[in-house]
Amino acid sequence: MGNSITAQEWYNAIQEPGHRNYLSLEETFLSDSTAHVRGKEKEYLKWSRTSANELDEQGFILPEEIRFKKVLAIQKEKSKAKFNPNWEPFAENKIAPKGFKVKANKGLARLNRIYVSQKNRQTIYAATSLAGLWKSEDNGITWNDLTTSKIPVTSVWAVAEHPKNPKLIILGDRYTMYRSKNAGKTWEQVTDTTLLVRDIYFDAEDPKKVYAASEKGIYKSVDSGKTWNKILEIKANAMRVHPSNPNILYATEIVDNDVKIWVTEDAGKSFSEHTLPEYEGRKVGRTRLDVSRAAPDKVFLVTNNTDSRGFGALYVSHNRGKDWKFASNKVDGKPYGVENPNVLGYSEKGDKPGGQINYCFAFGVSQTNADEMYVAGISMWKSKDGGKTWQNHSPWYATDENLNHHLHADIHDIYAEGKRVWVAHDGGISFSGDGSKTFADRTGGINALEILGFDINFHRPEEMVNASMHVGSMFYEPNAKGWYSTGGADDNYCGFGINSTKHFIHGAGYIHNLAHWENGLEAMDNIAVLPHKEPNGALGIHTQNHQVFFQGLIKYNGTVDNNGSTLYRSLDFGKTWHLVLKDDLHSDDGRGHNARGYASKSKVVSCWNNTDHLYYKNGGRIYESMDMGQNWKIVHDFNTTDNEEWQKSRIYKSRLLDIIVDPQNDNTLYVTMRNMFDSKTVLKSTDAGRTWEDFSQGIPEEAGRVNSIVMQRGTNKSMYVGTYRGVYYRDNTMDKWEPYHNGLPVCDVVKVKLDYKNHKLVVGTFGRGIWKADLMEKSNPDLRIAYNKTVLDQGESLKLVDYSVYPFVPTKYEWKVEGTEAFTSNEKHPEIELQKKGDYKVSLFAWDDNGKEWSTVLGKMIMVR
Repeated sequence: MGNSITAQEWYNAIQEPGHRNYLSLEETFLSDSTAHVRGKEKEYLKWSRTSANELDEQGFILPEEIRFKKVLAIQKEKSKAKFNPNWEPFAENKIAPKGFKVKANKGLARLNRIYVSQKNRQTIYAATSLAGLWKSEDNGITWNDLTTSKIPVTSVWAVAEHPKNPKLIILGDRYTMYRSKNAGKTWEQVTDTTLLVRDIYFDAEDPKKVYAASEKGIYKSVDSGKTWNKILEIKANAMRVHPSNPNILYATEIVDNDVKIWVTEDAGKSFSEHTLPEYEGRKVGRTRLDVSRAAPDKVFLVTNNTDSRGFGALYVSHNRGKDWKFASNKVDGKPYGVENPNVLGYSEKGDKPGGQINYCFAFGVSQTNADEMYVAGISMWKSKDGGKTWQNHSPWYATDENLNHHLHADIHDIYAEGKRVWVAHDGGISFSGDGSKTFADRTGGINALEILGFDINFHRPEEMVNASMHVGSMFYEPNAKGWYSTGGADDNYCGFGINSTKHFIHGAGYIHNLAHWENGLEAMDNIAVLPHKEPNGALGIHTQNHQVFFQGLIKYNGTVDNNGSTLYRSLDFGKTWHLVLKDDLHSDDGRGHNARGYASKSKVVSCWNNTDHLYYKNGGRIYESMDMGQNWKIVHDFNTTDNEEWQKSRIYKSRLLDIIVDPQNDNTLYVTMRNMFDSKTVLKSTDAGRTWEDFSQGIPEEAGRVNSIVMQRGTNKSMYVGTYRGVYYRDNTMDKWEPYHNGLPVCDVVKVKLDYKNHKLVVGTFGRGIWKADLMEKSNPDLRIAYNKTVLDQGESLKLVDYSVYPFVPTKYEWKVEGTEAFTSNEKHPEIELQKKGDYKVSLFAWDDNGKEWSTVLGKMIMVR
């Protein structure tokens, strides 16, 4: 395959940008017996989720400049779009004042950096991982989105506001730099070359001088950021400016796991090279620098250690970066303990190795006291004596004792000045006004959830549930005035049941954890399936029999063994489960990578007209059942390719992402794909999945994979798809898909949902939270009935649910149950106790505002035995 590396090199390789072969890296990762170690595996999975979406036909990761061109192409497509939907972000995006009883890592956004205005300390900038740049002018109480509708900026790594002219802002995105001269109202791109910029600093005295540190070098502008010139050819890891002399800059570079420090005292005309004290145990993967106005000639430098996956050491220079010494114990290469804690790891006492290496690493020195400093990886540690001793200030898990100062795990940036301390982490942004004794969340209003699972309540669409990276599962209902946090980090699957009283079902991604909530959030019951298994797809709920569930599972044992996948069925709302299909052929790597990474690997869908007819998508296979899922057969296998290497790849095997059935025709199916080899991202079958035709006309290659597809009931086959970079629309009168994302940021649209009550399209995105837009057309009445059982015992209740779509609010309902005995009900979702044996016919009638009657008959007889 070329560009092959050994198993021990995969970690270092994923840190390097460039034209690398994904399949080789995947192979070496799987062959590494230590890859499953906590923190090490997670680093790979985070990298894989993004990189796997940007491959060429040979499996090479596309260069950054090619990726950026695709983003720009989608941004340009919006200006020519035929449709102009009024997209709006979900406004009530905050944590509920009174959360659910579960102690969870509550959060709403993943932040890379914090910037506090030097002109006005109440002005804060939040640089998010995928949702651009946000600004607050009231100390984080409210936030304004500065970039979404203006530029296709996503992952902001650096931001700077000029200290004398706060209207002049420069940000460094994943791909380039942008400048605003009017406080973020408009932006202009100021670099042609793709640059991952890690730090930006203005000259405090001269607004025309600006410095930027990137992986391609140190750059300088002398015209307020309009044009840039490289002044030092290094792969910069961090940069800081002297607090009182803007001509002095410090930058670090990592070469062969060691650190070079570059210093200029003449504003970049010349640089001198310096090194840390010689030490054999140093194995550096990342550095952080900081300086304090309280001791302007001091420079502090922190490293991590790639061998231990934790803390390296703290160094200090007393003479402006020329000479360096250890500021505390020489931790590098030594066992961790009380005297030399691993301040970047999971251990509360710091006495164990491990951590997330380069992913989360923050360091901040107080601007008013250079002896007060913070280092953080998983948790935040504080020193009051210049780094000689450390105290774990905030263990990464919430307890009754630490709730008032607990911080979300995985910390990325810290800014401290007097009693004011800001912390950016995987949950958002936290603020302390009392010197870090207590912290308050300041994330509310930043729309940046990294959603993997998402659903709205069909009966009450104002209620929503999401399962997100970093912050777990959350439930929203209007009276709560925010999100209830209900689970741990990195959940993937969630959904509402069809039963109107049972709120939602939640499934985690790392290990098996299924639970359902009912009666609001007052009761939670675990759904017992099998131990040592994890979901590899969303819970499948039958569209008519609302007690029938299906769950795909893979074996989780922390190894790279191929253990296959299984499908289980429950006929009693998850109380008991039975194996109905074992798929040894379609195996995974044992870690559930595809399940967690894409949240749509397996899925069961039921037909609308024959309740026993079901389809199951697992990886690249389509199965069919004609007996309510008891028996299955393969009707089509997409896992065929001439490329042997692709056949072995997990990325290839997970290329089917979604499946739906036409509500009017049980033999018409649609599937969405990953777009690995050609432009076919949506396929259609009219013969129950036996043969397929291309249905992706109009969706450009730049849109990437198609994650989700829906068909609107009561219309002329109005359909919407969510892609890696937007939304597209099509109906039966059109011969191609049209862009439907004008007004929506360029983003990964993971889930697409239909709010029939409010005539809205609702999408959950990875990194941009939840957005809503008007549907192209309103639905005509489409009456459907859902039920709990088709076979009941004498005296058992038949629970009926109105699962209809109306363009109006019915003025009256009437249910008729006719058979051995007869019943009527005017409730929307009645429960009827049937005492006599026999067959029963169920009918539903509804009336609109004009008195017109609409009706339907349940296509299956109910039997009492």
